Amino acid sequence: MTPHPARLAAAFDPPIPVDVAAKLLVQPRFASRIAVMLDSGDAPARTVLEGIAKRAGAVLYARSFVREIRGPVIADLSARLGPALDDARAHVDLGWDRIAPTDPDALATAIDNAGTACLAAWLADLPDAERRRIALQWPCDGGLPHTDDDEILTLGPRIFCRLMDTE
Repeated sequence: MTPHPARLAAAFDPPIPVDVAAKLLVQPRFASRIAVMLDSGDAPARTVLEGIAKRAGAVLYARSFVREIRGPVIADLSARLGPALDDARAHVDLGWDRIAPTDPDALATAIDNAGTACLAAWLADLPDAERRRIALQWPCDGGLPHTDDDEILTLGPRIFCRLMDTE
């Protein structure tokens, strides 16, 4: 896991410039010292988490997808979602009963937003130390995903954990 340069810069006393922190992060010789300094441990990379979030959003809408019987619509879903549609079908038991938008662009936006909310719910469900380690990958805590949706706060961590187990 690579921390965000702004997090590393802020960890110094006094803080160093963000561009200097970015240069330190690309130097392998500093990796172990940075990990110790930030207590970053072994956490999934932000890119991995964001990929899982996309899949999680599809799982949330899984019940709408499995109800679809029109061939052209299924083909379009498959082209747009790729493997995330397979995840949705495999984990339909975790999907919610909200109806997916029928407009393809609105559906893509809804899936992205739902996935980001699942990531937020998963982060909120983590123990504090682990959440802090993972949060180092965002520029600041205010940039972390957030959700107030009670249904996602319940389903999101379960979906995320299940999808992480399939990685």
